[in-house]
Amino acid sequence: MRALFILVALLLCGNAWASTPADSSPGTTAVLFEFQGPVPDPYWEELKNELEQNAALVWPEREMRWMKREEFHEGMEFPEIVQVRLQGHCKAELTASWRYSEGPLGWVYRIDGEIQPIVHVNCGQIGKALERELRGANIMLRQQKFARAISRVVTHELMHIFTQSAKHGSSGLQKAQLTADELTRNTFAKEERQKGIPHSPKSGGFGIAAWVE
Repeated sequence: MRALFILVALLLCGNAWASTPADSSPGTTAVLFEFQGPVPDPYWEELKNELEQNAALVWPEREMRWMKREEFHEGMEFPEIVQVRLQGHCKAELTASWRYSEGPLGWVYRIDGEIQPIVHVNCGQIGKALERELRGANIMLRQQKFARAISRVVTHELMHIFTQSAKHGSSGLQKAQLTADELTRNTFAKEERQKGIPHSPKSGGFGIAAWVE
């Protein structure tokens, strides 16, 4: 079991953002993505498409709205807001910086027993995991694979947030660790129809475990 990480600074104003009555979307969960740099529109559309496919399988009853952080403006109101903070080089272009990345692919924090509605994604570690998959592929395929991997890491962490549970499964996106193939293959999301049992992380692969008890 990994140690509990507590970061008080992550207590953000999700409710405050939803304080004004205009432009409300009752029943919709807003997921706001914060990138460290500009993201091309085709890449962003690819990412949203992958997120929609995951959500349709995992949360068919939920209405989700995927937005860049800068698209969220005063007057918007949602009953639930989750932030996704992407760190490092999150594009599909190969970069030497991925080689020096360390840590899990993604994580969330638990404070006072509650898993916070903030997902952290380590794009450098995702790139490191996918480097062989991306090398030699054309730009469209690289974008698709990288966006798919990010979407699966985000979906994994959203499960922790929505269920308020740190448990992992033995199959599907809720495994504690995924290989590069599992992060990018076309049919993986279908496995989410199968409910895994909680287990401890095993060696090998790339961990996307939430760092909570």
